[in-house]
Amino acid sequence: MYWVYSYVLLFFGIYRLIATLLNFSKEYRLQMIVLILATLLPWLGNLLYIARLSPIDGMDLTPVGLAFSGLVIALSLYKGQIFEVAPVARNVIFDAMQEGILVLDIKGNIVDGNDATAKILDIPLKNLLKKHFTESLSRYPLLIENLQKIGNNKFEMCLDENKQRFVQVSISLIVTNINPTGQLLVLQNISERKKLELYESEQRKFAEALAGIAATLNSSLEFEVVLEKMLAIIHQVVPHDAANIALLDDDKKMRFVKLIGYEKFESKKVIESLDYSINDIPDFKMMAEEKEAVVITDTHNSPAWISNPKVAWIRSYVGSPIVAGGKTIGFINVDSSVPNLYTPEHAQRLKVFADEAAIAIQNARIVEELKERNQDLGILYEVGLAMTSGLDNQEIINGLIKQIKNFKNIDIFFLMLFGEDSMKNMLYWYTLNDKTIKTIELTKPWSGNFIHQILEQKKTVYLPNQERQDIITGIPDEKQLSFSAMRSYLGVPLMQGKDVIGILSVISKQSGAFDQKQIRLLETITSQVSITLQNVKMYERMKELAIVDELTGVYNRRYFYIAANKEIERALRYKKALSMILIDIDHYKDVNDHYGHMAGDKVLQKITQAIQKELRGSDIFSRYGGEEFLILLSDTKGEEAAVVAERIRTTVEALHVQYNEEEISVTVSLGVTRLTAERNSLQEIIADVDQALYGAKQKGRNRVEYIA
Repeated sequence: MYWVYSYVLLFFGIYRLIATLLNFSKEYRLQMIVLILATLLPWLGNLLYIARLSPIDGMDLTPVGLAFSGLVIALSLYKGQIFEVAPVARNVIFDAMQEGILVLDIKGNIVDGNDATAKILDIPLKNLLKKHFTESLSRYPLLIENLQKIGNNKFEMCLDENKQRFVQVSISLIVTNINPTGQLLVLQNISERKKLELYESEQRKFAEALAGIAATLNSSLEFEVVLEKMLAIIHQVVPHDAANIALLDDDKKMRFVKLIGYEKFESKKVIESLDYSINDIPDFKMMAEEKEAVVITDTHNSPAWISNPKVAWIRSYVGSPIVAGGKTIGFINVDSSVPNLYTPEHAQRLKVFADEAAIAIQNARIVEELKERNQDLGILYEVGLAMTSGLDNQEIINGLIKQIKNFKNIDIFFLMLFGEDSMKNMLYWYTLNDKTIKTIELTKPWSGNFIHQILEQKKTVYLPNQERQDIITGIPDEKQLSFSAMRSYLGVPLMQGKDVIGILSVISKQSGAFDQKQIRLLETITSQVSITLQNVKMYERMKELAIVDELTGVYNRRYFYIAANKEIERALRYKKALSMILIDIDHYKDVNDHYGHMAGDKVLQKITQAIQKELRGSDIFSRYGGEEFLILLSDTKGEEAAVVAERIRTTVEALHVQYNEEEISVTVSLGVTRLTAERNSLQEIIADVDQALYGAKQKGRNRVEYIA
């Protein structure tokens, strides 16, 4: 029974060798087959001996088989390195590893590898083995280059930029009996880690860029400049082919105010001409209400996208609301010709950028509003000055029109004043084409829808887009006014109490030419005009009642104008000399503030009395206004007038006015000029003498300045 037991063990051993054979890679199965055959040789000799089939009768061939078996194993050990590739739990350790493993022999041939390697490299394992690594890995030239570098034992690289696949490679030398026999490559998939690192790097760069963007946007307070800078740097935030900024007006209408990149697609004018309300486009309405950015990955497949064949090139869109003070004031829109380009991350970035931009826009708008307010105040001042510088309706209206014509978008301006007789209304108009102010007397009243609305409603009427021909009818000289080409009509009634005494109107060829600020400003000017015209009317009724200033006893301004014009006319006719002196009491306000107005009145009286003593009976001495006085010296040359002015200055300087046991002293500044061939009207003489007075004040006051 001994041999039975021996052969059972032998069969079990052979079975285990065959099972192990199946776990080897194909390259090393030959060595295992040789080992199995070497094991079977002594077994075959023993079987022949037991079966008495030995070629030599009675000879046990088992030792002979063992001899041949030893020889085969010895050769395998020397040539095939059979025990160096023994698969110690290979199926558990080698193929089950998450890291990729490649085994290279001393010549650089890939002799073994695992499934993880095939997965990482995206190359079937059978295409890797039995070849030199430069051939097997030819898809990755950068990997080959790194493997060939001497001393490069560990490195990281990108296998596929599009798919963001990264790998870390570690190289170890395989040493047998002190001699190197190959290399072991360990490949680790580090794509997730690299993606995280790249994301963190991008976020850091974005934060740094955002800081630079904030500094750039806030480097200017000019509204237009801020908008231009927004589009100039938006590429740092979101890639795009074109971008635009749309702002909302009071009616929730979008105005595309700044654009970039649309020229190359020949669609700039298309975008500029878009006339949408946010309620017309669901995405814009949602952005305005929820104050969040929106992404449309593919416009051709989005039901929310409003298609337009002229901008069909737009395939991917991302937009963000511009929110200032909790209110949506506009949108930043970014377009790309590449479908599926934009992601929620782009939307998030654009929203952060929009929030930064909103601060800059808000600051610029505040500055712009302050500038506009100052400009409006300046216009009101100039209009008031123009209206109060004249002495009759014509001068006031001429001054008004000269200021009104500086308004934006005005093609026609007119002022209609109703007389007590409805058939004697006055019309004053200015047209941009001929840039002249014309006046006519209307023999019949104007009519039409526009005029009718103003008279009926007794309030401002604005028609922003009109093409009807009956807006204004009964127009004199209709060809010159050309109302047929006009689109925007703005009219404000001039009110006195409950009565309409006239209409002030501005008209433009542009639709929607006037905004709410212009309307409010025109209403303010109209109120000023109404008051001024009423004052002029009262003045006209009272101008004959007095020609002497009640406080000082010298002529008043009205009489001075009448008398001065006559004297100038006489001097020009007879070629006589004529000069003028303008006097202003220095720091007169301080006298009123310190001693009171009664003291100020007494100072005025004493000064006028002192000045009169220095003048001739033919000189016209008048109170020009407040603490200013005008003197017209007929038959007097400019140099002689300057001497008179110096004498007056000295007299006033020496004057001491007693008031409530206090002594008040003042000085005066004087401007002097004369009638010349170029300076031959009252207005021109007053303008130059006022300039001379200004020069005296600028040079320290209490002095005389003469403009020859």
